Amino acid sequence: MNGINVFLLRVLTAIMLSASCLSVSASAQDKKEDKSKLTLSGFIKESLGKKDLLKVKIVVTDSLGNMVGDTLTTGGYFSWESSTQSITERSHYSFKVPRTNAVYNLEIMHPEYQTLYHTVIVDKIGRREFTRELPNLFLQRAPRQLGEVTVTASKIKFYNRGDTLVYNADAFELAEGSMLDALVKQLPGVELREGGQIYVNGEYVESLLLNGKDFFNGNNELMLDNLASYTVNNIEVYKRSSDLDKWAGVKGEQKLTMDVKLKKEYNAGWLINLEGGGGTSERYMGRAFINRFTNNSRLTFVGNVNNLNDNRKPGESSTWTPENNTAGTMRTQMGAFDYNAQHPEETWKASGNAMVRHTTQDDARDVRRTNFLPGGDTYDYSFSRNKFKNLTLNTGHQFSLESKRYYLDLQANGYYNKTRSDANYDAASFDKEQQRLTVQDITDLFSGDPSKLTDLINRTHTRTFNSGHSGNASFNTYYHYKIPRTNDRFNIGFGGSYSDEKSEVWRDYTVNYGQNPTPAIRENQYFDNSPNRNVSFNTQAAYYCTFNRDLSIGLTYSYYHADQKRDSYMYALDRLGEMGIIGALPEGYLNTFDAAGSYRSHTVTNTHTARIFFEIYKNGWSLRTSPRVEYLSRDFSYFRNNADYRISKDYTSFIASRYSTSLDKAFKKIKYAGRDTYMHWLSLQLTCNPTLPDPSKMVDITDDNDPMNIWVGNPSLKKSVEYGGQLSWDINIPVKSYMFTNNLELVYTNTRNALVNGYTYDTSTGVRTNRTYNVESGNYVAKIHISPRLQFGSKGQFTVSYRGGLDYNHYADMIGINATAPAQSSVYTYWQAHTLNFSWNLGKQTLRFMGQVNSRHTDSDRPDFKAITATHSNLMLQGQFKLPKGFGISTDFTVYMRRGYGSPELDTTDPVWNMRLTYTPPKSHWVIMLDGFDMLNQLSNVNYSVNAQGRTITYSNVLPRYAMLHLQYRINIQPKKKIIDNTRRDFRIVE
Repeated sequence: MNGINVFLLRVLTAIMLSASCLSVSASAQDKKEDKSKLTLSGFIKESLGKKDLLKVKIVVTDSLGNMVGDTLTTGGYFSWESSTQSITERSHYSFKVPRTNAVYNLEIMHPEYQTLYHTVIVDKIGRREFTRELPNLFLQRAPRQLGEVTVTASKIKFYNRGDTLVYNADAFELAEGSMLDALVKQLPGVELREGGQIYVNGEYVESLLLNGKDFFNGNNELMLDNLASYTVNNIEVYKRSSDLDKWAGVKGEQKLTMDVKLKKEYNAGWLINLEGGGGTSERYMGRAFINRFTNNSRLTFVGNVNNLNDNRKPGESSTWTPENNTAGTMRTQMGAFDYNAQHPEETWKASGNAMVRHTTQDDARDVRRTNFLPGGDTYDYSFSRNKFKNLTLNTGHQFSLESKRYYLDLQANGYYNKTRSDANYDAASFDKEQQRLTVQDITDLFSGDPSKLTDLINRTHTRTFNSGHSGNASFNTYYHYKIPRTNDRFNIGFGGSYSDEKSEVWRDYTVNYGQNPTPAIRENQYFDNSPNRNVSFNTQAAYYCTFNRDLSIGLTYSYYHADQKRDSYMYALDRLGEMGIIGALPEGYLNTFDAAGSYRSHTVTNTHTARIFFEIYKNGWSLRTSPRVEYLSRDFSYFRNNADYRISKDYTSFIASRYSTSLDKAFKKIKYAGRDTYMHWLSLQLTCNPTLPDPSKMVDITDDNDPMNIWVGNPSLKKSVEYGGQLSWDINIPVKSYMFTNNLELVYTNTRNALVNGYTYDTSTGVRTNRTYNVESGNYVAKIHISPRLQFGSKGQFTVSYRGGLDYNHYADMIGINATAPAQSSVYTYWQAHTLNFSWNLGKQTLRFMGQVNSRHTDSDRPDFKAITATHSNLMLQGQFKLPKGFGISTDFTVYMRRGYGSPELDTTDPVWNMRLTYTPPKSHWVIMLDGFDMLNQLSNVNYSVNAQGRTITYSNVLPRYAMLHLQYRINIQPKKKIIDNTRRDFRIVE
C-alpha cells in the first residue's frame, strides 16, 4: 500500500472514530429528548401541476377533537438534512405525536384552494422508528372570481433561497423569437459553452431539467435550442439528489442541476413552436417543437433540418470566440420524441425518449505544428480534406414503482451508429520554419522550389476510407425496501449490457524521407476490425441503518464482470499485382493476410467492491464519506504475429471514490424576499480517483502499422491516482431590496504515477516511437476563482457580475531525441482569466457590455524551450431594443484581439458585427426575423493551442458571412377552464 493510501487510511480511520464519537454524543442528546414522540411529516401540493403549495394552514386534532400542537404552515426545512428539498423552501409540514396507536384528523386550508380533510392512522410503531412519512396530499383549486388585478413588475433578476440560486426569467429582456439558450446566456455567473455544456460559477451543470424532470436523457442542446424563452417562469440552480435518495430520505451523491420552471399557462395543453428560414450562401434551416402537457404527463416532439453548424444568434451574449469556431460545413436531419408520465400520487413514474440523427460534414483543415524538442524544434505542415456521414439512433426508457416501503427501478437503453468517411491527408516535416506553404507546395516538393528540399525531413500522402457500425443494448433493475417500524432499508440490483462493433478501413499511403524523390514506403492496407464485442454483468446488495436522527451507516457490496473480445485483421493489398480501388476488395485479398499487423485480444475483468457509508449531522454540520475496499482481477490475452502474450494482474486498493468525503456548513440564517436563506455556505470535498493502465499498452510488442507513429508496449505500467480537494464559500448579503452574492472556490489536484504518452523523435525521418509511461510526480493543478454579482439601482436596472481566477498547471511528460531514451521534463502555465459583465435595463430596452481578458505564460525546465506569453481580449457591446408597431432590433459588436504570439497570423484584431431585425404582427402567432452574420466580413478561421509537446495553429473552412430570413409560428392551446367572471378583467402594470 503506497504512501497515499496509508494517508487516506489514517484520515478515514479518524473519520470513523469521529463518527463513533458523534454517535455517542448524539445518543446522549437523544436521552435528553422526549423519546415518547413520533414525528409525522408530508407535503401538500396542487392537483393540477403537482407543485408544492406554500403557506398552507394545517390544523391537527385527535380522535376526540382536541387540537394537537399549534396550527402548522407548510414551508421550511427538514431539521436533519441539508439536501435540496430541506434547504429549498417546499410545502413540507411535520408534527410530533405520542408513540402510541392513535387516529388524527387534518384540516388543510388555503385561500385559493378547496379545504381538504384527511385522516391519519398511527399504528405498528417500530423501536427505532423516529419519523413516518405521510402520503402527498393534493388540493383542488377553488372557483374564483376575476376582478381588477394590480400587477407589480418585479425586477429582481436573481436571489438565493437556501442553497438554491433562483433566476427570474421575466427580469431579462430578450428578442422576439428567442429560445432558452438566449436566456441562459444572460444569467449572471452562468456560462454556456459549445455542445450545450453549462457552467455556473465555473462548476459544470450535470443535469438540465424541465419542471424537475429529465428532458431527452440529458441532451441539453435539444432543450436549449427548441424551448421558447417566453414560456419560462424562472430557472433554479441547486445540488440535486436522485429520486431514489429522496425516497430513502438521504442526501447521497449531489449533482449540480439547472431546473427550468415553466409558467403556469404552459404547464397544460399544447405548446407548439415552428420555425423555417433560408438565406444567402445556400443556408437553410427548419425546426419543429411540439409539447403536450397534462396534469401527470408530458409528450415532446422535436425535428430539425439545417446546414448551419454554427449556432450563434445575433444580439446574444456568449463565450464564443474565433478560436472555437466550428470547422467545416455540416448538414443535419434530426427527429426525436420524449415522454414522461406519472401516477397522480407519484406511486409510479415512466419516462423515455428516442432520437434519429443523420449528419454529413465536409471538413478542411490546414495545420501548422511546432514540436518542442530538446536540441531544436521541428515543424509539421498538414492539409486534410475529409467527408463524413453519420447515422445515429438511440433510445432510453425508465420505469419506477414506489410506495412507503419499496422502490423498484427499471432501466433499458439502446444505441446504434453507422459511419462512413473519406479523407485525404498531405503532410511534410521540416527542421526549419516554412512560410506560406500550401498543399500544392507539398505535392510539388520534388519538382518545385529546390530550397525547400534542404530543410525537408519527410513527406507523406495518405488516403483513408472507413465504413462501420456499432450498437449497444443495456438494462438495469434495482429493488429497495424499507424495514417496517425502522428507518433502515436494503436494496438489491442487477444489470447487464451487450455491445458490438465492426469497421472496415482502407488506407493508402506514401512516405518520402529527405530529398529522395523515390518513396521509401508505399503501402495499401485493408483492416477488418471485427469481431469487437463486450458483454458485462453487474449485481449489488446494500443495507443502510439509521441509528438516530444524526447518524446513518450503510454497507454495500457489488460485483462486476466484463468479457471483451477485440480483433483486427490487416491485409497488405500492395502485394497484389492489381490493388483495385479504395473502398472495394480485390480478388485474392485473403492471400495478403499480414500476421505482424493483425491481432486478437480477449479481456476478462472481475471487480468486487465493499463500501462503508457514513452520513452524520451535528449542530448544522454535515459530514458524508464512503470509504471502500476494491479487489479487481483482470486477465488480458493477446495474439499477434503468431505469438501469444498474457497479462494477468490483480489490483487491491483502499480508496475514496469521487466526492466521497464532503463537509458542509450553512450558517447565519437571514430573510430575503420573504424567504429563508443563509448568509454563508461552506463546502469541502475530498477526492481520490484511480486510473488503471490500458492493458493493450502493456503488451511487449512493436506496432508499426502506421510507419510514422510506431507504438511500443510498456509491461511495467502501474495505476495512477489523482487526489485533491475543493473548498467553496458562498456569500449572500442583502443590499436594500436586492442581493449581493459571491462564490469563492479553491481547487487543488495532484496525480501520482500519471499515465502520459511520451515519444522518441527521429530527426532524420520525423518518425515518432510512442510509449506510455508512468510519471511519478509533477502533474498538479491549483486554482482560485471568485464570482461576485450584484443587481442595483432604484428599479434594479443595473446588473454587474465578475468572474476571475488564477490557475497554475504543472505537467510532466517524456520526450527523447533519436537514440536518446525519453527523459522527464516539465511544462507549467500560469493562467489569468477575468470577465466583467454589465447590463443596463431601460424599460424594455437593454444595453450590455462584456469585457474579457485571458492571459497565459507557459515555460519549461527544458533549456531550449521558448516561453510563451500571450493575451486574448474580447470587448463586446450588445443591445436589444423593442420598437413601436411590433418591431425590434438585436445586435452585438465584438472585437476579438490576440497578442504575444509574434506572428501576424495570430496577433490579430477581428471586429465581428451581427444583427437581427424582428417584426411581430399585432394579435398574431407569427414572428418574422432577418439575421445578418459577420456583416463586416472579418471572421477569422484560425485556431491556436499549446501543450507540453508543441504549439499548433489550425486553419479551417468556416461558414461565410450570410443573411437569413426566418419565419416563426408559435401557439399555446390550453384546456378549457371553469372560471367565474363577474367583473371586468382589468390588469394594470406598475413599475
